[in-house]
Amino acid sequence: MVEQNKVEWSQASFRAFISYSHSDARLVRRLHSQLETYRLPKGLGEIASQNSHPRDLGRIFRDREYLAVAQDLSTTVKSALERTEVLVVVCSPQAKASQWVEREIEYFRSFHPDRPILAALVEGEPADAFPPALLEDGVEPLAADLRKEGDGWKLGFLKLVAGIVDVPLDALIQRDSQRKTTRVMAVTGAVGVFALCMMAMAVVAFQARNEAQFQQAEAENVVGYLVGELRTELKGVGRLDVMRRANERALAYYKAQEDLKGLSPESLSQRATVLHAIGEDELHLEGGDRTKAGEILAEAFRGTEAGLSADPENPDRIFEHAQSNYWVGYHAYAADDLDRTQAMWSSYRDLTARLYQADSSKAEWVSEAAYGEGNLCTLEVLRDGDMKSAQTQCRSALDLFLEASSLKPEDPKHLVDIANRYAWLAETHAGLGELTEERTARLEGEKHAEMLLERDPENRDWQDLWLASQIALAEDEIDAGDTRAADKRLARAQSVAEELVQRDPENAAWKLKLEMIAKLRG
Repeated sequence: MVEQNKVEWSQASFRAFISYSHSDARLVRRLHSQLETYRLPKGLGEIASQNSHPRDLGRIFRDREYLAVAQDLSTTVKSALERTEVLVVVCSPQAKASQWVEREIEYFRSFHPDRPILAALVEGEPADAFPPALLEDGVEPLAADLRKEGDGWKLGFLKLVAGIVDVPLDALIQRDSQRKTTRVMAVTGAVGVFALCMMAMAVVAFQARNEAQFQQAEAENVVGYLVGELRTELKGVGRLDVMRRANERALAYYKAQEDLKGLSPESLSQRATVLHAIGEDELHLEGGDRTKAGEILAEAFRGTEAGLSADPENPDRIFEHAQSNYWVGYHAYAADDLDRTQAMWSSYRDLTARLYQADSSKAEWVSEAAYGEGNLCTLEVLRDGDMKSAQTQCRSALDLFLEASSLKPEDPKHLVDIANRYAWLAETHAGLGELTEERTARLEGEKHAEMLLERDPENRDWQDLWLASQIALAEDEIDAGDTRAADKRLARAQSVAEELVQRDPENAAWKLKLEMIAKLRG
């Protein structure tokens, strides 16, 4: 009976169906958008066209995208699965626990036993993340590992594309890389062309939104590329001048969006992400405009505030507005307006606490709650304020970072956070005259920095973190009269600092550490 109802591949309504837990909705929105707007590089389109498809991947089913007018979720999902070529299962511990993901896999396999099922691992290890229905006959499927510690987003995404259109992965990677290189070169010489395209699409989108949703999505993808992937690539090759021009084009696009009520939640989310990134650049890059950064971050705040007001219990809206509170507070901190910093970071802490309460099994949200407590601890220490209060907040932050690390032990970022938090906890002990506790905290920080270097001895950021711990410990040893131990420690640190400065003579932070070491040894 099932065989008689099958739809031919050429007649399928959807190229792929994304099955996922709604706990992963934020990530899935990004994946869905990139799949629907991805174009196969030239030379690979012919391979896909044997199934009567052009170079674009076609429609990708995601329930929140297509179920706005559905009366019967079950019927609609089944219909979509019956008319889908490939099932993509976004795998995480939440997906493994989802009865709906399990049923979607089972239904697709029963209706299309000959069609591919692709796994996209986004969180956890395979044993903790693969729904049981994927492990039919005890065979673990090949997965595109989108985690940072796995294939990473770029390679994992291309693996999914290769599986969806059935093209060789090596050929896709090579031609996609060639295309991106050409794209970066083109943007370097003509970022202005992007601006004209974006503005034109923005005008069309806002004048005839119901008929121009695709154009608006394309415009936003261009903006996302300019301030996302291209931004990273340009930083990597030192083309900060082009990156700044790209930022300007993205800002020009968003200036046309005075009325935020017409934007979808996805558009508001990307808008905030882009504005936060540009504001951060203006604050941190040489020659940045602090006043302009404040205006950009205030505009991001306006958007995330509107998003949270429209959907106050949505964790994604809470997260986005928390980021706005942090960056507005950081801007105030850079301007030495510590009272405003205190107000904004207190609000950030309250919002991140809501995320933790909503789902304390999500390592990213546990970390956000830790940052919320840790920022207030740091601020109190820098203000020479109430050290007891600062210590309580530091301990709370440390406990949360340790909790996040236990949830995601493979992520080295948690070790960085833990090492930093031990350093600030040590400062609170020092402020209270608790020298034994201070020493213990600094040694714990050193231990975690060394754990990082065991993973990657050549990581410059981790070497810098280790250097900070050595300087602080040596200062304590000198104060205690143990100059021999201090000099031995500093001699080792000096060789590392000299190597760092030799690699990058313009890095002011590394030069300062080398000078501090030399002064302590002198």
